[in-house]
Amino acid sequence: MPNLIQRVSNISYGEFRTRHLVTNQPVIVGEELIETWSCLQHWRVANSAPASKAVASNGLPEENTSFSTCSMPHLAYMRIKYGENTVPVDEDGCRSQKALREVIDIWEQEYQSVHETNVAKMYVKDWHLALQLGTSSEEEPFYTTPGIFADDWMNNYYRKYTNDDFRFVYMGPAGTFTRLHRDVYTSYSWSTNVVGRKRWWLFPPTVTSYITRPNGETIADDLSAEASFDLQGIDAAIWPNWHIAKDAMYVVEQEEGETIFVPSGWYHQVLNLTFCISINHNWCNSHNLTSMYYSMVDAVNRVERSIDDVKGLLQKRLPADEWEAEWRRVVQELLKQDAGWDWSTFLSMVILGLEESRDLPTSADISKVHDSSVRSDTDILVRDSLRT
Repeated sequence: MPNLIQRVSNISYGEFRTRHLVTNQPVIVGEELIETWSCLQHWRVANSAPASKAVASNGLPEENTSFSTCSMPHLAYMRIKYGENTVPVDEDGCRSQKALREVIDIWEQEYQSVHETNVAKMYVKDWHLALQLGTSSEEEPFYTTPGIFADDWMNNYYRKYTNDDFRFVYMGPAGTFTRLHRDVYTSYSWSTNVVGRKRWWLFPPTVTSYITRPNGETIADDLSAEASFDLQGIDAAIWPNWHIAKDAMYVVEQEEGETIFVPSGWYHQVLNLTFCISINHNWCNSHNLTSMYYSMVDAVNRVERSIDDVKGLLQKRLPADEWEAEWRRVVQELLKQDAGWDWSTFLSMVILGLEESRDLPTSADISKVHDSSVRSDTDILVRDSLRT
């Protein structure tokens, strides 16, 4: 039987920090966390259709299961408000860029109902809507980051010093899903269902070696698209320890209005059971900095192994006092192309986080975030990184 994820309401930052950041454990928080979001009024409408069937592993409705509590997406509003925005689209693993109105047109042309499941799976993923809208608009923002997730070093740095961020909107019909993965450099993530219902599979870091290969491939990469919906059909001869990972696996259905916190280093896979619109952040702070640091070390090592022949060419063509610097530059450039940041970005983010943590309010909850032991560990990582 899958492990259960705790559901809470009205959780303070101090409770969240102690129970979930420090222990690196997932949690689901109720709708009161987002009750002030304006998108709750604009992005969804009441569902007057008959109850929809849940989605099975093959993407088709399950028998003897139904739910009718989910709203419908307000596609007319989304088309008027954001129709000209360019969005990234995933369709059966193929990525493209389209205007949102084109995607909505396709959904409405192909689907009798946005809760139908026997349709092509076009999924808007990693849409930087907040970044596209910017901060100059006089309109009310469509959401605000919940306070328990506000100590966010990643987005704080990226919003100040780059034209990128890790704030996303996901939008797609029942049956669209995200394959098993771990978030960039073991960052945290939080995800709120504005519309619809999702099913999550999560694996704690203790079983990572049982579901991944050294090159980063996962058990889901060996499955067909149909089988990977719920990680069925895994070959025990190839993955002999799958049963250990399965015993440690968490499976949860996230209701509309709920927010899930995915801890650092937890592999997870997500399936939309109905049409879903969600708001997601990747983020980090001092609590998962050590994990992120060693994840970057692993990434650097993988890049170096993958282009080892380039290292040999540089050694032959350049003087001894030049090839090492060029080698480091090439590795860091590839690292940045792959994940969006390199050691320079990481160190700049950490330094900014440390500087701004000194100016945090001294309330009982917030003052605990950057205690002396965490600060000491972070300073050690910074010095170590400078030597790498």
